[in-house]
Amino acid sequence: MNTIRGIDVSSYQGRIDWTEAAADGVKFSILKVVRKDLHADRQFENNWAGCTQAGVPVQGVYNYSYATTVAKAGSDAQKVLEILDGRKPMVWLDIEDDTQKNLGRRLINIINIYGGIITAAGLKFGVYTGLSFYRSFVRPYAADITYPFWIAWYPSGTTMTISENPSDSNIPVIDHDLWGWQYSAKGSVSGITGNVDLDELYVEDGWRNDGDSRPFESAENEDTATAEYYTVKSGDTLSKIAKAYGTTVDAIMVLNPQITNKNVIYVGQVIRAR
Repeated sequence: MNTIRGIDVSSYQGRIDWTEAAADGVKFSILKVVRKDLHADRQFENNWAGCTQAGVPVQGVYNYSYATTVAKAGSDAQKVLEILDGRKPMVWLDIEDDTQKNLGRRLINIINIYGGIITAAGLKFGVYTGLSFYRSFVRPYAADITYPFWIAWYPSGTTMTISENPSDSNIPVIDHDLWGWQYSAKGSVSGITGNVDLDELYVEDGWRNDGDSRPFESAENEDTATAEYYTVKSGDTLSKIAKAYGTTVDAIMVLNPQITNKNVIYVGQVIRAR
């Protein structure tokens, strides 16, 4: 099984230098998308733009859930789609709050309603939680959930760099597809002040932030070999850039889901041209 390493972040990390993080070995990111008050995470747009400019794929976004009813789960999912505004990362529902511990089968309904709304919009969906929470509150209903999981489990409490290898013997064992493992909450990564979560992604099941349906690894390798990026200058338009690269405006917008209006680009923005 092939593996790549990345990080998940929120406004807690402040402003991140994604170029430094990429140089330090960060191969993907998972970004917090929404706060408890249902406004976008304060660093979400900065992180999305920073990842795009540094060439760090946004594998997914996560929503720390406080939902205790199906209705709340549904409205939260719709809010996440609103914030994404057409962008197509995988969406992870973070279930771990104390209020969700004794919901029984209602928690499973919350997951499935949320996931149904996300997948109906054309995005991949998965569930994030801790290993203990999974064993106690999800596994009893394992047959009723078909979505993949990203599991938090920290065998070591010491600070780790992203180049250090966690032991494969500690990879969580669950009753669902394990897409990723958050193996440390005490990561040290260049470009980030303080601790950051470190993750492994099992790339056969990966997902890219441009909605491409190819496996993450093969798509990533192709990007490295053939992708071309352009830094927007004063007077540029997407039409002008597309003509220079022998492509179309629509094709550039597919490669750059952060561009939601073909008439709006800004000086200094780094975009993938092909």
